[in-house]
Amino acid sequence: MPFHVGGHKPNSPPKQVVSITNRVLVTVAGGLLIFGGVYRLQHGYEYVLTWYKEPVYSYALVIAGAILIPLAWIPLRWSDRMVAWAAKRSRGD
Repeated sequence: MPFHVGGHKPNSPPKQVVSITNRVLVTVAGGLLIFGGVYRLQHGYEYVLTWYKEPVYSYALVIAGAILIPLAWIPLRWSDRMVAWAAKRSRGD
């Protein structure tokens, strides 16, 4: 039996599982960003200053929400393929 540092043979990492609850929560967060951005635009606020005097643009809230919603529903194997493809290209293979 070969020696392993941890005292046992390493196991493969557990498969990632994203539950429907997590996907719905991210979708709701994206919807809230869109709602907040549109609400501010309708009331004439193109941007609002934060506590640190940094602007938060209403258009950016809408765009961030529009990006979050489809990303919440993309299957993990698709994103795994894209990460593997990007890593392969960065290595020059």
